Amino acid sequence: MADKPPSVSRPIVRRIGLTWSPLLLALSLLAIVSLSTACGGPATTSAAGSSSSPASSSAAEIEPLAATGDAAPTSSGSGGTLNVDLTEWGIKPDVPSIKAGTVQITATNKGAMEHEFVIIKTATAANALPMAADGSKVDEEAAGTSPGELEDIAAGQSKSGSFTLTPGHYALICNQPGHYKQGMATDFTVN
Repeated sequence: MADKPPSVSRPIVRRIGLTWSPLLLALSLLAIVSLSTACGGPATTSAAGSSSSPASSSAAEIEPLAATGDAAPTSSGSGGTLNVDLTEWGIKPDVPSIKAGTVQITATNKGAMEHEFVIIKTATAANALPMAADGSKVDEEAAGTSPGELEDIAAGQSKSGSFTLTPGHYALICNQPGHYKQGMATDFTVN
């Protein structure tokens, strides 16, 4: 009987004498993910700036995407609505940027500890802000200008407020003692 070519329905791996096991498949996927991260892929999953540890950034300055001065908003009226989730240890806005103007912000504490939500207009990366002398909090005055904050948000609770945001780069942080150092900071853009 003549040798038949391998069946089309047989996997190519079996034709060359290999078999896929669940372990081999898992190791292959792990290698692909590791390579994509090592080759410059994102280390975090949030396009809106999932928080990273303040000590992990080598870049202290952000190139402004828009005017960084306190110019009047590009449009009058509402800049929109921004919803932000606060957790241990992250700040996650529902959008990566928003239009300048009066912005209605709701911060929801989805964590187990009390948090606060501080908005700072600055050219400095959110994870590289200057610290207060005792090292437990950000020096808000040295970091930039703040259009406001939502204080003392208990676990499971939300607070809202209206803030006038002008175009530029902002750092959104929790400035409860120790929380910023744990990674509760993210960059945000107002167009």
